[in-house]
Amino acid sequence: MSTERVALFPLNVVLFPGGLLPLRIFEPRYLRMVSECLRGDLPFAVAAIADGPEVGGVAATAQTGTLARIIDWQQEDDGLLGLLCEGEQVFQLRGVEVEQDQLLRAEVERRPPVAPQPMPDELSWMADLLDDLLGRMGEPYNRLAVSEPSADHVAARLIELLPLPLTEKQALFELDDAPAARDRWRLIMKVRDEVSKSIENVRRDGKAGSSLAVEVDLWLDGPLRDAIDTLGDELRFVLLTSDARVTGMAEAPTDAEHIRLDEGELALKVTPSEHEKCTRCWHYRADVGSDPEHPEICARCVENVTGAGEIRRVA
Repeated sequence: MSTERVALFPLNVVLFPGGLLPLRIFEPRYLRMVSECLRGDLPFAVAAIADGPEVGGVAATAQTGTLARIIDWQQEDDGLLGLLCEGEQVFQLRGVEVEQDQLLRAEVERRPPVAPQPMPDELSWMADLLDDLLGRMGEPYNRLAVSEPSADHVAARLIELLPLPLTEKQALFELDDAPAARDRWRLIMKVRDEVSKSIENVRRDGKAGSSLAVEVDLWLDGPLRDAIDTLGDELRFVLLTSDARVTGMAEAPTDAEHIRLDEGELALKVTPSEHEKCTRCWHYRADVGSDPEHPEICARCVENVTGAGEIRRVA
């Protein structure tokens, strides 16, 4: 993708697209930036400070920020220049140069805009909370109130306005792949639905008493494989089985169940586990009893009981 050169304004704030940013400008370098932006109708880049000062020096910033545009300005009573800026589009920082007056000039790559997601009914209270907050804050923030806000709008405004640590705000801001994550989990849940159907057939035939008493083999490629691979060793926890193995479709045996989904073909086989049941987690694992001091539990449970404990990423 192409890049563009813009002035970079490091700040102790996190600005999302659609957000409002009031500023008071007094440093010569930023007065020059404002002049350039107003003359050329140009945006500037806002990025959270990672290290260094906000005033009177050169700061290092986060690698992801938001392009902002000046939508209003006025001379304040104290002589400072007051701006009201609006966040436009998320960017990825590709390079930074320091100009003679210490204005930062950044090479940025715009990220594609994200389609708004509807507000779930069960989270409507968050929209009410935002409305109340915007009303209490008054101008200019009450301009952000909308009659039917999207989930993205509510989340972004709350992150911007609530008194969270800057590092936490930036971490939430960088979860900008939320649509991709939703799509990934949609595919994962499609696969899990098919696995659950097969497990139910095995249980109905009396070959297993519960989903934890089985193991699953999956054969798949393309988007389905990409989504499933993000789970790593935790796939079995998402599928609620004692083990889960993943291989490419080319290796699928003829006796596997083949299923055609919109996103590609899936083959799977559910088999009762031949291993002992861990009395602590109820998973059937080959390593049950591997620790002589804990003969009835699996190695994972031994670590959870006597060690530092496992680290889960997704499930």
